[in-house]
Amino acid sequence: MGGLHREGADRADQARYRAGLGGGRSSALIGFLRLIGKLGGEGRAPPVLVIENVPGLLSARGGADFAALRAALDELGYRSTPFLLDAAAFLPQSRPRVFVVASRGDPIPEPPSPPGRSVRLEAILDPAAPWSPPADTARLLQLLNPLHRARLTARPCTALAYRRVRVEGGLRIQRLELRTDGLAGCLRTPAGGSSRQFVLDWDGARARSRLLTPREGARLMGLPDSYLLPTGATAAWRVVGDGVAVPAVAWLARFVLAPVAGRSLHRAA
Repeated sequence: MGGLHREGADRADQARYRAGLGGGRSSALIGFLRLIGKLGGEGRAPPVLVIENVPGLLSARGGADFAALRAALDELGYRSTPFLLDAAAFLPQSRPRVFVVASRGDPIPEPPSPPGRSVRLEAILDPAAPWSPPADTARLLQLLNPLHRARLTARPCTALAYRRVRVEGGLRIQRLELRTDGLAGCLRTPAGGSSRQFVLDWDGARARSRLLTPREGARLMGLPDSYLLPTGATAAWRVVGDGVAVPAVAWLARFVLAPVAGRSLHRAA
């Protein structure tokens, strides 16, 4: 009977979490919360949790999803604090993420400001990577709207670019959009046009283009060149695009997670 009662309670918990967290899109998070609940029932709940998500978690459904998450963590005995952290504070990639840190009883410290980016985009790019044929570059340039074309040709520059579908005059049009601020766009897994970023170089007279390589993507995540990537480009981009920026997580671990976990371990000893 006890097992059946627990199974029924698990289903009730899942239904409650699913209703509060936006349905099936949150199935992984729901499963995670159920697991933490089971560990707590066995006296094995971890003292500190970290949940990483896109910034939209804070505003989805008018903030209802985030409120439901915090309520679920509270039920499990955790106090939680969200930290909005952008990889751009450490690396030349725009990658804002929310890290929800949850602790069982210990206050969560307020960390210092990130130190500031010390790696330039030029140091990430491979000067030996081959450029695409001129015809491919010409086709890409045709996707620029007048504003982005002016940005590219204003001065010699190296920009990162990605394709997006925009609505213009009621029509869906594919455009190539540039970043000329020294940052790459947020890296993604290989799905859809915006997942493939291009390096676009303008020397003042002509443009060259090529795809960003997986190794360059790994560098944009803070991974050393010794980190082994799958040999296929698609598989390698799945590893890179699904990851977290190493320096950002290391900073969070040093100034938030280690102090909380250290106090918990000291108390347990």
